Formats: sequence, C-alpha cells, structure tokens
Amino acid sequence: MTIFKGLSGVLNLRPEEQKSFRLLFLLSLITGIGLSYYFVAVNTFLIQKASVSNLPYAYIISGLGGVLLIKIYQQRQHKRGIINSYKESVIAFFLIAVCVFFAFINLGDNLSYAVYLAYLGFLFNMPFTIIFALSFSGICSRLYNMSQSKRLLALVGTGEIMASIIGYLTAPLISKLTGSPNYLLLLAAACILPALIPIYWLALTNHEKLSHIMASKTALKKLNLSFFRNERFYLLIAIVSVFSVSAIYFVDYSYLITVRFMSVYSGIEIATILGFFFSIVKVGELVFSFLSGHFLSTKGVKFSILLLPVLLTACFVFALSSSLLFRDEPIYILSFIFLAKFAERVIRKAISTPAIKVLYQVTGPDRLRIEATIEGVLNQVATVISGLLLLLFSGLFVGVEPLLFLTIISSVCLVLFLVWTILSLQLHEKYKKKIWDYLTKVRLDTSIKRKESQEINYQDFSNNLGSLDHKPLSDTLKRALNSIAEFRETGDINQLKTYSPGALSQIESDNKDLFIRKITSSYYSTDNFFHRLLVINFLRAGAQPISTKIVKEIAEISDLNLKYELLSAYNLDPKKLETSDIFYFENLCEKYSNELILAMSAQFDLQGIDDSELQSELKLYTDMLIKILFEVLKVLYDRSAIQVIYEIITNEDNQDMENRLFALELLDNTLNDELKKRLIPIFEPASFDQKIHGLQKFVPVQSESKEKMLKELLMKDFNLVNPSLKEACLIAYYKLTKDDSVLKAFVTSKISNLQSKASELLKNDDRSLKVIMISEFKKTYKLSSLQCSYLFNQAVYTASTKTNKSRSVMKVKIDNSYSVKMGHEHESLIVDTYALALFIDKNQSGA
Repeated sequence: MTIFKGLSGVLNLRPEEQKSFRLLFLLSLITGIGLSYYFVAVNTFLIQKASVSNLPYAYIISGLGGVLLIKIYQQRQHKRGIINSYKESVIAFFLIAVCVFFAFINLGDNLSYAVYLAYLGFLFNMPFTIIFALSFSGICSRLYNMSQSKRLLALVGTGEIMASIIGYLTAPLISKLTGSPNYLLLLAAACILPALIPIYWLALTNHEKLSHIMASKTALKKLNLSFFRNERFYLLIAIVSVFSVSAIYFVDYSYLITVRFMSVYSGIEIATILGFFFSIVKVGELVFSFLSGHFLSTKGVKFSILLLPVLLTACFVFALSSSLLFRDEPIYILSFIFLAKFAERVIRKAISTPAIKVLYQVTGPDRLRIEATIEGVLNQVATVISGLLLLLFSGLFVGVEPLLFLTIISSVCLVLFLVWTILSLQLHEKYKKKIWDYLTKVRLDTSIKRKESQEINYQDFSNNLGSLDHKPLSDTLKRALNSIAEFRETGDINQLKTYSPGALSQIESDNKDLFIRKITSSYYSTDNFFHRLLVINFLRAGAQPISTKIVKEIAEISDLNLKYELLSAYNLDPKKLETSDIFYFENLCEKYSNELILAMSAQFDLQGIDDSELQSELKLYTDMLIKILFEVLKVLYDRSAIQVIYEIITNEDNQDMENRLFALELLDNTLNDELKKRLIPIFEPASFDQKIHGLQKFVPVQSESKEKMLKELLMKDFNLVNPSLKEACLIAYYKLTKDDSVLKAFVTSKISNLQSKASELLKNDDRSLKVIMISEFKKTYKLSSLQCSYLFNQAVYTASTKTNKSRSVMKVKIDNSYSVKMGHEHESLIVDTYALALFIDKNQSGA
C-alpha cells in the first residue's frame, strides 16, 4: 500500500481522488498481468500452428465470437449492473483460460485439431480485453468527471502497463522453465482472480456513484441503424472506430508476418521476439501514460485524436518508400512496421483511447450502452470485415514473397490511415458542435433570468434622515429616469450635454468623425465616472460603431467597470476584427488573466477573515475581472459561443459540475494554444491551492500574510482595484493590526469614501449626513457597495459654507439640472440624481 501512496503523491492527486485511484490502479495491475500472459500464450500458439494465409480466419472467428460475447456482456450489464457483470467476466475469463490450457496441452500436437484450437484461444483474446476495458472505463466515468478523466484515465491504466511489462519480460523465461508457453495460460487464470478484491472495494466505497451504473430498463432510444443515421455525431464516432479497427488489424497482420519472417531470418524464437518487443511497447505505454494528462490538457482533444492516424500514415509512407528504394535490405521495411505497431499500441493506449473516452462524455445517460455498442459490437464487426479483406488479399497474392506482400499491405494501410485522419478531423468538428448544442440547450433550460423590475417608492426613506424634504429628490429622480429611458431610445447628445454642460457645451459639429473625437476628448477632460459612463452609453447608442482606435485610447484611463462597459459596447458591432488588432486583444487577455490570478490569490489568502463585506467585495472583484476577460474573448472568438461558456461557468445557482466541464471543453476547443494554457487552469473546478502550481507559470503568486495582502490591495492602482474594495480592505486592515499610520495616510486621500472612512476610524466620529444618506440610498434602491462608493465620491457633495473641524468639507457648484440640495441648517448635501438614476436604471434593467 506504501507504493500506491507514494505513486499518488508523485502524481499530485487530490485528496478525494486518492482512494479510488489506488483501487483502480490495483485493478488495472491485476487484469493487466493476466491478459498479458494469455496474449503471449495464444498468439505464440497461433503463429506456430496457423499459416500466414490462414491468419485472417483467426480475425474473422475472433470478430464473430466477440460480437456474441459482448452482446452477452451487455445483457448481463443491463440485468445485473456493471459491478456484477465485471465480476462475472473475471470468473468467465478464469474458466476459459483453464479450459484453453487443457485443450492446448492434450490436443495441441494433433495436426487435425491444432489450427482450430489456435483459433479458439485467439477468439477470446480481444473480446475479453474489450470487456474488461468497457467495465473499467464505465467505473471511471462515474468516479471521474471530464477534467479528471483528462488527467487520470491514462494514469489509472499504468497498473496494467506495469503488469504487462513484467508479464512480457517473464513470459520467455517461464516458457523455457516449463518447456512450453502453454503454461502461461494457467498463470493468466491464477492472476485474474484477485481482480475481484479491488472490484468489491470499489463497489463498497463508492456505492452511491456506482449503484446508478445499471443500464436503464426504460431506455428511450434503441441503438439500431436508425439511431446512428439520425445522430450524426455517434455515426461519425462509429465510422471512425470501424476505420480505426480495420486499419489496426492490417497493421497487426503486417506485424505478425514480420515477426514470423524475422524469426526465420534471425533464428530467434517467436515467443522471445513477442516478449521482448511487447516489453518495449509497455515501457513506451508507461512513459506516454504519464504524459497523457499533459497532452490532453494542453494540446486538446483534436491533437490527441489525430496523433495516432498521422503517425501511422508517416510510418507507412516510410515503409513503402524504403521497400521501393532498398529492395535487398528487408531491415528497413521491417523496422517501420515494428515502429507502426509500437505507435499503434503506445499512442492508442496512452493518448487516443483517453481522448475518445472524453468524446463519449457528451453522450448523456446512455453513454455506457453507446460506448459498448460502438467499441464492443461494431468494433467486432469491423474485425470480421478486416479478416474478410485480409483473407481476400491473402487469396489474391498467394505465393507472393513476404517482402512484396508487406509492400502491398503497406500501400493499403497508407490509404486507410489517410481516410482515418480525414474522418477524425470531421469527428472533432462534430464534437465541438455537439458540445455547443448541449450547452445551448442547458442555457435555454436554466437561463439566468434578469431581475424583475420593481416599482420603487421614491419617498421610502427611514427616519434616519429626519425632517429632510424628500419631494425634490423624488421628482428630480423620476425626471432623470425618464431622461435615461429617452436617451436609450434616441441617443440624443443633448442628454449628455444636460448632464455635463461644462465639458460638452462647446461641442457643435456636423462632421461625425470630428464629433466623435470631441466626445472622446471630453472623456479625458474629466475623471467623473458618470460622465465617462454616459460617453460610453452615447457611443453605444450612436449610429457609428465604436472603433478599435477609441477602445485603445480610452480603455487605459478607465477603471474596471468602465472597461467592461466599453468592451461590451464594442462587442455590439458584428464586424470582424482586423488581423493587425488581434495581438492587442490577445495581450489584453493575458493581462486580465494575470490580474484574475492575483485576485484569486488574494481571495484565497484572505478567506480566513470573518468579514462578510470584505469577502463579498473580493468576490465581486474577481467576478468583474472574469466579465472583462470574457468580453475580450468575444472580440477574438465567436461571441455567442463565448457568452454561453461564460453563463455556464459563472452560474452558481444549482450548478451542474458536468455542464461546467462541458463549457470548459468547448472553451478548450475554441481558444488558441497559448490562451488555452492560461485560461483553462483558471476555471477548472478545483480549489485555488490545487490550481496554484499550474498558475505560477504565468504569475509568480505565493501565499501572503493577511496584513500584507490587504496592504497590497490598498496600494494598488485605482484602475485595477475599485474604491469599494479598498474601503473594505482599509477597515479589515485596521481591525487586524490596529495600525493607525495607514489611516493617517488615507485621511488626506482625494478619494472621498476612503478619506471619510479613515477619518471615521481614526477619530471615532459619528456618521455624517452624507454617510447616512448613502446608506439609505443603498437600502432603498438596492444598490451595491461599489455603486454607493461611486455615489459617495462623485455624486453626493457636502455643500456647507461652515467648516466643521471634525470633517473635511468641500464647496461645490451645482452644474446640472439634476442636482438637488438637501440638508439641515448646519450641514447640507448636493445630490446628483442623474447619477443615482443611472444605477437604479441599470439594476432594474439587468443590463
């Protein structure tokens, strides 16, 4: 057990994965050594007893027998469930191995029976390999989600690979010691029975997950030809699978001929060649299995399903070329055929098969039946077809020397693999479409509803504001809301001029370009958030789309909220991005992904602080960075696809983990390689401490003390950290440290909410009328803390002519018609109701 613990530590398994991984690894280890001994025994017997021309008969018999056996397995799985059917398969394999052993020993030397016995032993080889693989992957599909499948499917199979290495290396030695490779069948039978132990413990420790694996007795669809004709995605999987199996049997046939030719050519026994070659194959499988998660996670499904057909095509291009160029030197063509067999076993096991398993994730609740039908029944049919084709070739080219026959087979393999490559490309496109269709349906079924508009009572203030006259505020607020509604319809510049007469009073021009430049210039001339927001809204509503040039110009001086508004307005234009601008937006993706990682790190480091306001602000901060990041992605990629991905990933209500993983898979298939490496780890469904290792490649994040992290956020650029979060950090920092030096620094801040809060904490002042009024706005109009900070800083001003020593007082001039004066004799305020109305309208509309 220490070995398993050490292995799980090396592989950086998550705590919840370790126990199941160890049991699956053990199961893979046990079945692997049993299958490897059986494989060597029956293949050695087949090559010894059957002529080359008769090898296709073995494929045909194996395929026909496989269809029957796998059909029986499917029925047992339907009736008894996957765990019980797995147990029955283990026991059946044990009995068959014993029976085949006694048949080989007693009748193997009889020329009348030897060939038929060879076919009999070979018949069970592939079907049981498939049955064990289907049972194993069925358990994995319930224990692991899509993200875990990419990382772990190949790794849990390393037990089988390690066992096979031992089996193939020891097979020649055992054959010599016992005098016959037939005794390997007894070892296979003895080694397979302990597999019942990990199967039992998997069922016991994962009862809730595995008890639902039993196939539904009320299946909605019959998996017949009509089903595959109507479901193009599954049809393409089936076609690719058939081509894959057919092509692989041609490789296997070429390989077996090569082994026999090499045995005669070199004088080395067939069992020795098989054992030595497959030990090398298994070492390759082991190495590539550890790389499998990296390949699937970084290169994606497309690369993984194309890798094998492309490599095999290359192998047979070289094999064919070498046979034509070096006719007198068989070593070249033999080497490339061995290399093709090596690639087929290694890449298929470590990369192609896990990639195909990922494809099956989108097949829904009928996944096990569909997978068993395609990989079991249809693949066995493909085996029969392959055997018939090879039999035809053997008949056509009977008497042809082996090297010439290998050249002909290489030509056929080349054509098959080219077709396989093309079909794999089409399959990947259908896979992306399948995910898109699925997520679109999920989005429609569980759409995020906009907040329902609520009728607001504009005079519903509490008694905290005493005898203030609320009617001027109420009347002006209604007028402002009507003005905003009109502005949304018409985009009239006069609305903007009315709000900011000082900044826009001189703008008069019939030239659209000049007009837009002047509007943009006003964005620079004032740092007022609400004026800038109105400029963006005006550009959004204007007849002329926002240009990339404008985005580049004003995004740099905008805070996060304005950046989001600007990008969402820019994305309303359906035009395609110019190639010259792609680099700019890709850099923005990298910039904001880095900021998001830092924000997540801060949220993780500060999670121990018992301050609901701080935690809420930190979450809103990361949420805003995510929104900006996805708006940038919309510029670069299909907007509707990115929007669906965003909604699924960020939907926290009744979140289905499988849906989120599908969304990540669609994102993985959409982004370029560089962005994929950056973004997929960010959104993986895992805690930050589990993701930090992968994220450190892009940002050197490390755990910080709470005090240091709060101070870093306080000192960060206001265009990256909003004033509401800074205020929450200031309060939390003072509570933790009681250090008033930071408060003294912020007492002189030009940012009103920070200056006011620092003064309040430092001097223990009572809340001012401004603080009370903002608090009432927050409660009455359902405003966020961030919206309140914007109002505090730039929409509600102290307007007293008398200086109060305990507070900083500012004189302001009422410069727009939506400003309302409210207050008492000694303290009065000027409220910019248009700014307040902007937030009320935004919250009501859900924009």
